[in-house]
Amino acid sequence: MSSTSHKNHVRFMLSDATDASSGSNLYTPESGKLFELKHLIISWTGAANASMQIYDATSGTTDPVFDFNFDFADTKGGDNINHIGPLDGFYFGHAFRVVATANNVNVAASGILW
Repeated sequence: MSSTSHKNHVRFMLSDATDASSGSNLYTPESGKLFELKHLIISWTGAANASMQIYDATSGTTDPVFDFNFDFADTKGGDNINHIGPLDGFYFGHAFRVVATANNVNVAASGILW
């Protein structure tokens, strides 16, 4: 997991080497600020079905902002990369939290801190 920022632009990522099955807070905006998600890249790897949820929370697994599922059979056994964006109106005030069922997902996100 890493994060960088330049002025109010923020980017961070989660490697498939990181176990996010119990949740990983990838970015937490400073108090009084909001992170607006602009781009999301998801790269599914491995040889099994998987799922990933993204929350605006520092803990817990209720009410995901996004819920993604990877069907290994639909990709005919290959890796799958999805770019979602540009996005508008997806704000995170608590934390950008990822919960994944397996270590076969890479996540990269970028956006603006307001």
